[in-house]
Amino acid sequence: MASTAAVAARRAQALDRLRAAADIAQARGALAIGEPATTKDAETDRIQWVEYAASVLEALNATAVQATPGAIEDSEARAKRKR
Repeated sequence: MASTAAVAARRAQALDRLRAAADIAQARGALAIGEPATTKDAETDRIQWVEYAASVLEALNATAVQATPGAIEDSEARAKRKR
């Protein structure tokens, strides 16, 4: 079993990756989603960053659906055929 310090380090690294990827995706997508403010509670900060990343992904997905509705429908049809 991993130590508490190892788990904390892995969580911090994962959060750093998530933050960086969300920031890059937001910039590339020209989205207007503000980063969360830092609080005194580390768990609240982590939750806010996960929510921020989810918002960025949802916005990108919504943009992709508007840009290529046929591609989305085709992938859904393929998935149904495979069942």
